[in-house]
Amino acid sequence: LWVGTIESGVRRVSPFGVTTYNTSDGLGSNTIAALYEDKEGTVWIGTYQGGLSRIVGNTVQTYSTRDGLFNDVVYTILEDSERNLWLSCNKGLFRVSIDQLNAFDAGQADNIENIVYDINDGLRSHEFNGGVQPAGWRDGSGQFWFATVEGVAMVDPRNMPTNSTIPPVVIEGIRVDGEHVSRADTLNAGTAKIEFEYAALTFINPSEVDYQYMLVGYDNDWTDAGPSRTATYTNMDPGEYTFRVRAANSDGVWNMEGM
Repeated sequence: LWVGTIESGVRRVSPFGVTTYNTSDGLGSNTIAALYEDKEGTVWIGTYQGGLSRIVGNTVQTYSTRDGLFNDVVYTILEDSERNLWLSCNKGLFRVSIDQLNAFDAGQADNIENIVYDINDGLRSHEFNGGVQPAGWRDGSGQFWFATVEGVAMVDPRNMPTNSTIPPVVIEGIRVDGEHVSRADTLNAGTAKIEFEYAALTFINPSEVDYQYMLVGYDNDWTDAGPSRTATYTNMDPGEYTFRVRAANSDGVWNMEGM
């Protein structure tokens, strides 16, 4: 028997006794909002302000916004037939793949990818309820039912619209020490701050586009920028650099070539 508590973590009750898991064991938060056990026996834990945790054996793993998780509040955890977890919070509903979480753990992915659903996708409210009470249900047909502040939301994970269009990416402007400059300009040594402004050309949930950028010759790897559309560099050494940016639409389809 698994028990989630307020401020005391998770407790596993068995014929052999009671085992407690809390933040000292790696749990994201000691306030638990949701528990779900999958077919493989993994226990998934939704926390308040601590992200998503899971217990495999006696090992606790936690995923948070620092890793790319959409939100650190998880009120409900449901699983569809494609091994995706559907998580609710007060900013909408988001979906993460168990296989992608496994890849992240193995170092095969740099961050966690989410698909986010909110009022732009047909929800009447992005604010889901629950607290420490169950606020979601998967019925016999595989449909999900969630409680929101605007009533009940039904989600059919098998028939969700997907935006498969690769988003074009453009550089909108360059600022040097606060002033716009031409992309053809050669900058003087001693420039204090350079800002690159960029955007993905999509009309479908543009606020949910994710960006990554890299300044070739300066950065060793891509920087995850989330929805931010500005990259800033300061006090750079003289040299030749190439700025690159790429983007994923709200359904996680990446333009890997970028700009």
